[in-house]
Amino acid sequence: SKKAVRVLDKAIKDRGIEPLGLILRSDNGSQYISDNFAEYCNLKGIYHDFTHVRCPEENGHIEAYHGILEEELLSRSEFDCLEEARAALLDWEDFYNNRRLHWGLKLKTPRQVYKEYAQKTEKVIEKAS
Repeated sequence: SKKAVRVLDKAIKDRGIEPLGLILRSDNGSQYISDNFAEYCNLKGIYHDFTHVRCPEENGHIEAYHGILEEELLSRSEFDCLEEARAALLDWEDFYNNRRLHWGLKLKTPRQVYKEYAQKTEKVIEKAS
């Protein structure tokens, strides 16, 4: 659970997101139902929404991501050690987020869509100020 907290905290900081009022959806994995993770979410004002047990369709985006990861990397690769697997995963994630065009995103990358969203959000915040 400490690692899950570190990863979430890093994601929030890296993106410059205000965590207060953020809605986080996850499955019921042990790292997410731990007291440590709940404490972090409460401290930051994050609403933690859980999917129902054994209902992966409620978290379809991440399930689709796992399927693509399996198809494009894991089923095609053999790794000699953990470090090699980690390096391959980091390379693939960089490709997936920054160079791979997605039909569901109108042939844009996730990074492009995120940047467009961030710019629109910034303009809305400026108008509200």
